Amino acid sequence: MTLAPAARGILVLLLACVLTGCSLSMPSLQDRLALPPSLSSETTSLLVYANTLGTWPRNRVRAELARLEKVQCSESPDSPDCLRLAMLLGFTRAPERDDARARTLLTGYLAALPAGAEPDGERELAALLLATLDDRRRQTRELRNAEAALARERSERRTLEQQLDQLKAIEESINRRASPAEGDKRP
Repeated sequence: MTLAPAARGILVLLLACVLTGCSLSMPSLQDRLALPPSLSSETTSLLVYANTLGTWPRNRVRAELARLEKVQCSESPDSPDCLRLAMLLGFTRAPERDDARARTLLTGYLAALPAGAEPDGERELAALLLATLDDRRRQTRELRNAEAALARERSERRTLEQQLDQLKAIEESINRRASPAEGDKRP
């Protein structure tokens, strides 16, 4: 079997990489996120989890939800798995999404951490997620208010258009009645 020169070149390059031990793998997610080395392994794990969550297929989300549902967050709300469950509930697509429950879990997680402790990655992540959920709730409320205002404006516009049409009909009726009377007066 003979290889084209370009294919031979690629094969030689691959063999050279294998023999010299160079890696052709993609950089890890942690490297791509440029996470500082001072983060704990748990914080790093949670950040990677949060970063990949939106790309998961629905069956993986359901399996992870089933696994995390077994965690007793009421007994140990500061468990990293409770934080994962909050992320899963708050930042996936419907029907698994449950912002209210995610907020409850995040609030419990933050409350369970020792007061006055040094800020750490997990606490900061939980606070950021909670702020994001609060912002989403505010935006949703504003959108609903804007949609309701738009519906009211459209209704008012329809009412005004109907009134205008009625006025035009009255005007036409008056003009029709006035036209024959004017014709009779002319010699």
